[in-house]
Amino acid sequence: MVSLKGKKVVVTGTMHKPRAEILQELRNIGAIPQASVVRSTDLLIVGANVNDTAKFQKAEMYGVQMLNQQDYLRAIDGDFDESTYV
Repeated sequence: MVSLKGKKVVVTGTMHKPRAEILQELRNIGAIPQASVVRSTDLLIVGANVNDTAKFQKAEMYGVQMLNQQDYLRAIDGDFDESTYV
């Protein structure tokens, strides 16, 4: 299982609920939401409708790990296997 606690996390794309709720959810589990991808970013959560956004491109350039929306939901539910972590 992957822990998001202490991870610097950026969200991009269309998510399953409002962005403010996602960010609060991240704070509640101990993650550190960021507005943009920088070298110190640990994780990019990728929602739907991401067409090579600047966040996505920077994450690729910096080698930031990415989770899709479904894997993010499993991670916050404690049902995510880190061996599938991209």
